[in-house]
Amino acid sequence: MIERFGHLPFFHFLKNPALQNFIFLLVIQSSNILITLISMPILIQVLGVDQFGLISLALSVVFLANYFVDFGFSINSPREVALLQDQKPELSRIFSTLLIGKVLLAGCASGLIILLIFLFGFFEEYQTILVFSLILLFSEATNMAWFFQGMEKLKLVSLANIVARAMFLLAIILYIQHPDQAKWVNFTMGSATFVMNLAVILYAVRSFDLTWIIPKARALFDLMKGNLSLLLSNLAIFVSTKGSIIILSFFSTAEMLGMFSLAERPVMVIRLIPSLVIQAIFPRASRLYLHEPDKFTSYVKKSYVYCIVFGLIISLLTFLLAPYIVFLLSKRNLPEAVFFLKLMAFVPFLASLNVVNMVVFLVKNQKSILMNVSFALCVFMISVTAISIHLVGPMGAAIGILATEAFVFVLGIYINYKKNKPVFDGLLRGAFRSGYLG
Repeated sequence: MIERFGHLPFFHFLKNPALQNFIFLLVIQSSNILITLISMPILIQVLGVDQFGLISLALSVVFLANYFVDFGFSINSPREVALLQDQKPELSRIFSTLLIGKVLLAGCASGLIILLIFLFGFFEEYQTILVFSLILLFSEATNMAWFFQGMEKLKLVSLANIVARAMFLLAIILYIQHPDQAKWVNFTMGSATFVMNLAVILYAVRSFDLTWIIPKARALFDLMKGNLSLLLSNLAIFVSTKGSIIILSFFSTAEMLGMFSLAERPVMVIRLIPSLVIQAIFPRASRLYLHEPDKFTSYVKKSYVYCIVFGLIISLLTFLLAPYIVFLLSKRNLPEAVFFLKLMAFVPFLASLNVVNMVVFLVKNQKSILMNVSFALCVFMISVTAISIHLVGPMGAAIGILATEAFVFVLGIYINYKKNKPVFDGLLRGAFRSGYLG
């Protein structure tokens, strides 16, 4: 009887590697969302809205540094791993070079931030919190999601993430008791993740029979040089998506910053869903684009339509449930936070529209285009957000986020029609003229 169930179309569909990739990436982010829902009200009640805002600000600085640590490897490395799955020497080379290189970059980034704090007095209000948050740079350096994504075996990474988040939640419940302990929040999160990442690395070495190869300095330099455009693109994208809270910090109080953070955090977590779709389909889409172009078109446009529909549903639910979400996260009635959340509710839907643009850029390995788009996006966001905050106050930060998402979608379509018309035309027209929406 059990064997019969295994032959049903639904169960065969679940065996699709790309679908499994998406499911496990979704599990990772779902666990992050769940822990956020549970931990935010605890932290806000114990630490206060102002300290929570400073923790969020420190996280924004660390996340910016994380892009330097990642150096764009998470974008193109899954593609390399996917194409070299059966070539153990090359797989070992990629594994060792990227892991060692990212750890060295984490050390450099930590040293730079410490110099900025103690020699130049940067980050005055939250220096201690930021120093204790630097462990997150090393948890990013040892994150092996890029490797298992390329191998299309994300099950272990998703499990490790769940365990790390559970350890973090248990620690803050047991040990974070008053505002003076705010510095330990990000430190605890980073430490739990770092420990689990080390366990995943050991498993990868044994399971895939990898050998450690000490990379030469020249190899690291060449790798970083080749990824420089992706690094700059990622930094620009970070500023475009997370820079609003940093800009707002120059114009607003810590309490208002906390209100905005309370609304922005769940929106930006949900906004990751379109990114998960890109990450999940990217390895297979790269292979299909090179070897089976017809299947590539069908595969990507199906994924795109599903992503748009799902993004719209999530955005509508976020808008309608905004008061309940804020109360669930803070255990308080905070009208300002509800207003911010409703205003930003459609960010995930706007982000889902841009999935097809990103997939085309990535499978064609158009790093220079990604960099140009990212910088245009960054300049647009900073300009619009600063002007909006000046004109209408904190609401301008939310307006800047929405306007940026709409701008990058329109810009992406324009560039794809100019540079990638044969491929892009079939994808976009096929998606809306086929029966996939019916």
